[in-house]
Amino acid sequence: MLRLHVLFFSTLILFTQSTFSFEYKQGNIWYFGNHAGLDFNSGSPLALTNGSIDTWDCSAAIADRFGSLLFYSDGETIWTYNHSVMFNGSGLAGSTTGGQCAMIIPKPESLKEFYVFTTSEFANGAGFCYSTVDMSRQGGMGEVMLKNIPLITPASEKMCCIYNFHLDFWWVIAHEWNSNQFRAYKLDSYGLDTVPVISAVGSVHTGGSYGYAHNAMGQMNFSPDGSKLGLALYLSGVYELFDFDIDAGVVSNPITVPDQNGSFGLEFSPDGRKVYTTRLYDTHIYQYSIGVFTQAAIVASKTLIGTIPFSGSYNEGYLQLAPDGKIYLAYENATSLSEIDDPNATGASCSFQAYGVSLGGSFSRVGLCNFIFRQQLLVNSVAQDRQQGQVAVYPNPVQDILNIRTTYSRKSKMKVQVLDQRGVLVFQDLYNCDEEIKIDMRSDTIGKYCILIEDGRKRYSTTFIKD
Repeated sequence: MLRLHVLFFSTLILFTQSTFSFEYKQGNIWYFGNHAGLDFNSGSPLALTNGSIDTWDCSAAIADRFGSLLFYSDGETIWTYNHSVMFNGSGLAGSTTGGQCAMIIPKPESLKEFYVFTTSEFANGAGFCYSTVDMSRQGGMGEVMLKNIPLITPASEKMCCIYNFHLDFWWVIAHEWNSNQFRAYKLDSYGLDTVPVISAVGSVHTGGSYGYAHNAMGQMNFSPDGSKLGLALYLSGVYELFDFDIDAGVVSNPITVPDQNGSFGLEFSPDGRKVYTTRLYDTHIYQYSIGVFTQAAIVASKTLIGTIPFSGSYNEGYLQLAPDGKIYLAYENATSLSEIDDPNATGASCSFQAYGVSLGGSFSRVGLCNFIFRQQLLVNSVAQDRQQGQVAVYPNPVQDILNIRTTYSRKSKMKVQVLDQRGVLVFQDLYNCDEEIKIDMRSDTIGKYCILIEDGRKRYSTTFIKD
């Protein structure tokens, strides 16, 4: 293996436009429900009971790159890491009963700037808005700067986001009310582009009475690789699945999965080949296989994988993929979360646990903490092969051996280079195009790296994390 330390020539800049802002430990702290919380920094979730939050629906929290809490929100208030209200952090336009009512996203290339997105309940109020937080203010406690800037009015209670790993920006997506339009907003190092990519596809989101059964309700999520988007329509009793172009921000190819009234939670497995669903007034959790992306195949694959105990006026709540690769389920007045231990597995082998992780005496409601840092879960998966096209790089994050596999059939040589986040070349060698490549990363420092591949005809670049 040839190891070099050379200058980062400008001719390579095109390959390394990603600026290494993605730090997956920023999603390791959750606060949700009735003063409930979880800390994933040890690898397994540990209960937190010191939070100020008391909310029915979803919340959001953000940590620094080492996994230490920065701030969290229920859509109405922002609290600091010491659980006091942030300066100018009250009076946000969201709602604690606004579904996916809060989401926090770091601005690429910045360690101090964050965007807080909020939704209001039942397509009422201010709709889909954003505020900004500057963590360099107030002695490092943070301050809300821009506040309650409207983007969509009226909007449903659904929002989610996905990180474009190799181009270093976020897509933030929400849905108009009384419309079939998705709006995808790009957040990059220049800030939020308030002119969205609009996709008119799928059902018109309308119907329901304020405070009662309503199609504004229901979870929306991306698959971890960003190739699929799914949502629940509560009153209509259906789930909808779509293709998503993670580079262009376009939603397409709708598939309707009929269910029953009360469709509520929806989450993807880490490999993107399974979907899990819940209904608000039911106790059953179902799995669908989406490896064959047709309505007939998906409907036929429906499998009951478990039931939860009855706990209150609401039964099943939202589902959330977590940093440990498991999916957690909240239900009302419970002192633990249900969990799916192996969500990539088929049917009962996914190992559903009705009484999963303890909340240490605190209580869940129907919401969980929006976890947006999910690309870390793409480990040697078909989903990653779809994302990378002709080149698969795995596992990501890597601890020891990085694998590179191509589908090139040519017999020519290709040059493979790995650069660290300073642009220093740490590895370079030549391989056959049809050769499986293994690179020993055990002696390299923790951080983000760029990999460059050139075979004389094509150039390819992506990034990966050394953990």
